[in-house]
Amino acid sequence: MKRTLVECKELFVGISLIMIYRCAYRKAVAVVRSLPFKIEKPEDLKNVREIGQKIREKIIEIVKTGRLKKADILTVTLETHFS
Repeated sequence: MKRTLVECKELFVGISLIMIYRCAYRKAVAVVRSLPFKIEKPEDLKNVREIGQKIREKIIEIVKTGRLKKADILTVTLETHFS
């Protein structure tokens, strides 16, 4: 039982962090959508100050690969825990 409670606590902490990240991602999406140009290369983000460094790195990953590894991992994790 103790193990299960610890796992639940860890999941809830993870979910809380997801909610915090969600706000940051929502802001970044709004900024990207408002840009008068399409982001096609990392240099396109050079003068976009409203996006923080960590999310900027994720946008660059998406531009380069068409995917975001963190999103893929999170999807698999959620499917594993909640299916």
